[in-house]
Amino acid sequence: MKKRIITIVAVSLLLVGTVIVMRAQQDQAKPIPQQTKPSKPESKPSEAKPEPGGRTQPGEQQKQTDEQQKHAKQEQQKQASEQRRRAQDEDNDQQTDRHEAQAQGSRPGSPQRGVRIPDDRFREHFGRNHKFRVERIVLVENRPRFRYTGYWFELIDPWPADWSYSDDCYVDYIDEEYFLINPMHPGIRLAVIVVD
Repeated sequence: MKKRIITIVAVSLLLVGTVIVMRAQQDQAKPIPQQTKPSKPESKPSEAKPEPGGRTQPGEQQKQTDEQQKHAKQEQQKQASEQRRRAQDEDNDQQTDRHEAQAQGSRPGSPQRGVRIPDDRFREHFGRNHKFRVERIVLVENRPRFRYTGYWFELIDPWPADWSYSDDCYVDYIDEEYFLINPMHPGIRLAVIVVD
């Protein structure tokens, strides 16, 4: 009888020990929940820690993918911003070149600045009180010119389609440049230079 009791106790202890060992193995197989701190920044892809065996956890893989996509998007935005800045710089350079050319008294593409008419001569023959008709345009070296009061004027801008050669016009001096102006079309000024 004593043997039976000892056998039952031994088997019971063995069963209890087995249950304890199985439970411990199950606890080890479950991932340990990590406490997250609200102020902890997201880990960068280079900081992801692989599990033993070289594999990364699924959550870490998603973080890596998200970070890579975020970095790629930031790179694209940076490149697009750089391209816009370069294009704007080129536009600014072109505008500066045009302004410098105008400040020098010539238009882009004009061969020279031209001759300046003396002030007293200008007041006598030019300005809004001295109208004339451009009746004839002559081409000299493929550049259109007309003659008035002893001066040749070379057209820098193209002749407007709605202007007639029989319209009354006058030459005016504005911002150190000469312009042919048609009073019938006040919004249009035709740039000209005085040539020898």
